[in-house]
Amino acid sequence: MKIGIIGAGALGLTCAYELSKKGHQVEVLEKENSVGGLAVDFEYEGWHLEKFYHHLFRTDTTITSLIHEIGLGDKLIWKKPNTSVYYRGVVYPIDSPMAVLRFTPISLIDRLRLGLVMVYLKIQPNFKLFEGITAVYWLKKYLGKASYSVLWEPLLKAKFGDFYDKIAMSWFWARVHYRTAQLGYLKEGFYQFYEKLKEAFLSKGGKITFGVNIDRIGSENTRPYVIVGGRKSYFDKLVVCTPTPVFFKLCPDIPLEYREKYHLPQYFGAQVVVLQTKRKVMDVYWCNINDAAIPFMAYVEHTNFMDPKDYGDSHLIYLGNYFSPEDARYNKEPDKVIKEYIEGLKKLKGDFDDSWILKSWVFRTPFAQPIVDIDYYKQIPPFETSLQNVYLANMAQVYPQDRGQNYSVALGKKIAEAIS
Repeated sequence: MKIGIIGAGALGLTCAYELSKKGHQVEVLEKENSVGGLAVDFEYEGWHLEKFYHHLFRTDTTITSLIHEIGLGDKLIWKKPNTSVYYRGVVYPIDSPMAVLRFTPISLIDRLRLGLVMVYLKIQPNFKLFEGITAVYWLKKYLGKASYSVLWEPLLKAKFGDFYDKIAMSWFWARVHYRTAQLGYLKEGFYQFYEKLKEAFLSKGGKITFGVNIDRIGSENTRPYVIVGGRKSYFDKLVVCTPTPVFFKLCPDIPLEYREKYHLPQYFGAQVVVLQTKRKVMDVYWCNINDAAIPFMAYVEHTNFMDPKDYGDSHLIYLGNYFSPEDARYNKEPDKVIKEYIEGLKKLKGDFDDSWILKSWVFRTPFAQPIVDIDYYKQIPPFETSLQNVYLANMAQVYPQDRGQNYSVALGKKIAEAIS
């Protein structure tokens, strides 16, 4: 079959690779000029880094297997870096049972309660028990108001804004159930995975076209088509790996009934400042910022996880947050964002000095964080759309997860199996 795939992120590229292994004629159409999607990198002074922070968990077995399959297993490094939370001027480790017991902002009884609840969420395999319940309700009930207000309310508000009290407990369950203290990363960057996967796909006769701005998607007599620059290309099957709102925009023939049924999810965009510094700034890898006075919710010092020698002996820090794409903070001029985030960093690290900074960048993407509310699971679109032989595959379908390279790869394999 001649199969078209729109999107060369982890999902689309994996789907294309799997279909090409089955002998299909596969063509990938990508809007950007590189592969990787949300895991896209930038290059500076000979090294590569993802624009948005990424790592793997030990439970991410699907992408781990594919990394080994395409010959990059020797570059996959597993470590247990320091994960902490910043609360009322203090950085507290919170990545082990003993660290939880030492978390003095809540009482000893609440610490024990927190530990037991986290263990329960780890061992409870059935996420459906948490559907139709908000995370706010469940966490307050089982953790108590103190643990909730100190640890989880600040993060929910920072991540989801006004939607924080509508987020499904099934989403929170997935955050705890699948995550591990050990984290994985490809030495010198995940870009190697996408380049190697692209090469493996091309070696099997696949084709990728970059810089493609699609005008329209449709179907005639069961044959899907794509219009680019007024030219119509036909396929036997077409897999669209875009967020649902983008699919609706590209495909005006989708009927109103389908649009209304699968109109979710809403998305927040990610905004990240990356700093290159001449010295280490903090001792942590990941720090949740539970302080609304600081303009970012996550501090990630990448070179406390990976060796600074891989980056010219410099240090790399992500300062990240999520906003609605319509929010003025999301659309602020990059220089103003950098200045604001650096001022926030000085609150986090009192002796931080501007002279430590060698280089800074601002990156944004509009479809980073779906709003997983309690009705989310009722509105997940199936692979099959209302247009014959046109399929939709995106992060809405990895519920109760919401994103992640592993789940994109798994979904790519699943859709390839379903349509071949």
